Amino acid sequence: MRFPTKLSALFSAIFLIACLVISYTVYISNIKTLEKQIRDRLEDQAFHITDKIDRMLFERYADMKFLATDPVISSRSSTPKQIAERLRECQNKYKIYASLSFFNLNRVRIADTSGRGVGKQNPFEDYWKDIAGGTETKKVNGLLLERK
Repeated sequence: MRFPTKLSALFSAIFLIACLVISYTVYISNIKTLEKQIRDRLEDQAFHITDKIDRMLFERYADMKFLATDPVISSRSSTPKQIAERLRECQNKYKIYASLSFFNLNRVRIADTSGRGVGKQNPFEDYWKDIAGGTETKKVNGLLLERK
């Protein structure tokens, strides 16, 4: 083999190896950048979703506190029909609830916007233990909200 051919083959090999090293380095760098962008975007989405859920829960809790202080609902002289009508007004106003129910402390459903289960006793769940124990849940006067 002649010298110019050997020199040409050597330069071609050096060039090819350099191109492979540069391509591999750029590829790895792009993968790391893409992973960082994906991670940052997912963290941002998770933060915003968590914030929206927190706001929604706060608004629903504020709705419960508002309904618990409503004169018709908190009055002992209100009839189940009056309570159900007031709950329907709130349901129609806010448009977020599938139904609103009002229970007494014996877990008996007094009124419901959908009319189902009125007069029936609700199973003893953890939140009833909180109500019976006098925790924050008791402030809602037995009001239970069901989300759509």
